[in-house]
Amino acid sequence: MPLRLVLALMAVAGSLLLASGHRLEARASTLPACSLDYATQPATDARLAGRAVVGVTALGTWGEAPCLLRDRLTFTVQPASDRFSPHGVIGSIEGNSAKRVVNVVLKPGSVLVYSWRWSNWCGAARRFILQAFWNRLGYTTPSQTVRPPACTRKGSRSTLAERQASVPACSGAAYRVRTGLGQPFMTKLIDVVEITPRKRHLPCLLRRVQVHFAVQGAMGSTWTTLSTIRGNPAKRIVGAMLTQTYGGFDVFWAWSNWCGGGDRFRAFARVAARPTAGPTETQGATCEGSGAPSTLSPSYGHL
Repeated sequence: MPLRLVLALMAVAGSLLLASGHRLEARASTLPACSLDYATQPATDARLAGRAVVGVTALGTWGEAPCLLRDRLTFTVQPASDRFSPHGVIGSIEGNSAKRVVNVVLKPGSVLVYSWRWSNWCGAARRFILQAFWNRLGYTTPSQTVRPPACTRKGSRSTLAERQASVPACSGAAYRVRTGLGQPFMTKLIDVVEITPRKRHLPCLLRRVQVHFAVQGAMGSTWTTLSTIRGNPAKRIVGAMLTQTYGGFDVFWAWSNWCGGGDRFRAFARVAARPTAGPTETQGATCEGSGAPSTLSPSYGHL
């Protein structure tokens, strides 16, 4: 093929790629900014791996639509006594604190995972935490306390360096699922699906997990989904990192304005095709007016 033709084809391909990139950038700029209604509380974990300490932090999603995350992530090694504090960063560790600018579209069910390796600590033997801070989201998430890494090069500085994150996907045996109609808040019932890691299980990732939820009522010995509740049954696609430090990952719905009578209700959930039913309750959501429909809507753990 003549060189002139090759160069022309390369130019056309470059123009197409540039145009595609501009379209994607323009599309992303129209998305809502990620807020607490889209991004869940992150989780941070730290543990000894050989002679170093590996820290992992993950930001999950529980919103119903994509969002644009433009934020700055700061990752630090601190004394355990400075847990949740912006102070106490150990300046003698090279690379501490580590900063990362994040500009990414988060889709429902996605999980952002970042990892750092702390090595060669020749200082005092005490307890430490590895802590992540998201600037705009306002999340501060410390790990559990850990012992420092081994002193492998006396006379050299301790280092904190980013590494490729390696967290396995959660198997079905890695977690338990519970559900319930929850607690009343004002006139609503805040319903919950709890996804909890089993004891002694290492951190793992839930990605694009479908969580189905329904409010059911009893007719004799038969439980049926209450179809008169608008939005019932419901579905969310979520993502998160499960850790022992942070316990369960909770997905919430708010049930309001039930005027349909009855005295036996329960929550029913299905997580990744695994069904579970909650305990029987005698009280539904408070009736605020029979002229308006009862509704089941996503809740995000804040007012």
